[in-house]
Formats: sequence, C-alpha cells, structure tokens
Amino acid sequence: MMSLCRMFSATLVLLPHAHSLLPSASPLRPTISRTPLTVRRAPSINRSEKTQLRSLSAVSIAAHVLGGLTGTPTVLRATKSWYGRIPLPFYTPPNGVFGPTWSLLYASLGYALARISSRGLLTRRIQIMWAAHMALNYAWAPIFFGLKRLQM
Repeated sequence: MMSLCRMFSATLVLLPHAHSLLPSASPLRPTISRTPLTVRRAPSINRSEKTQLRSLSAVSIAAHVLGGLTGTPTVLRATKSWYGRIPLPFYTPPNGVFGPTWSLLYASLGYALARISSRGLLTRRIQIMWAAHMALNYAWAPIFFGLKRLQM
C-alpha cells in the first residue's frame, strides 16, 4: 500500500511538469500566447461522413462489447463458487457494478477505434497494438477466473 501511495505522490509532483518532457514540436506541448483565447471549430464533416462514422461506430461498439462478453460465463461460474469465499479488500465494489462498468469500457474502446479509423489514422502499427491490447483484455477473465490465477 505504501508503494502505491508513493507512486501516486510522485505522479502528482511530476504531472504539472509533464509538458516539459514533450518535444517542442509536439502538438500536446502548451504554448504561451499573449493574444486572447479564441475557440476554433473543428472542420465540419458532410452528411455521408457522419453516416459512415455512425455505422462504423455501431459495428465497432457492438464488436467490442460482444468480445468482452466472451468471458462472462467464466466470471459468473467463479463468482458463484470460489471467488465469493476468498478474502477481498474492504474497497471491493459489489459484483453488480462490474458488468455495466466493463460494458461501458468496451463500448468506449469501440467508439475510440471507430473515431481513429474514420479519420484515417489507423496505421498498421496501431492495428497491431490495438489487436494485442484487446487480445490481452479478452483473455483476462478466462485466465484469472477460469484458471484461478490470482497471483498474476
């Protein structure tokens, strides 16, 4: 617990200075300007692009949520048997919170992928990283709950 507190403290100390770690040409690096702030609108997209984004989002969200549901039978079996008997920390949320939370998380991941893809930013490298991330994500429940690997 103490190391977690130290990491959190270090993060709070370093966070305000994180912009100095970025290269000067980075779009994330803040710039100081003496001119008043103006709000620029994002370029508008036409109706067919909106329709394409909506349909791509729907497919991507559905695929991610359905992928996340693949581990549900394993989790349900474990929560009804051995998982309820192990000592859990006091801050463990109720079991009913996990389903909606993970569904929302997977839906958000699906929407993010659709946005990246619709903007033409889905490179081969990003596809490989995304696929590896999702494979590990989908494998987590069967490994943890199915194989009872609590010390991972």
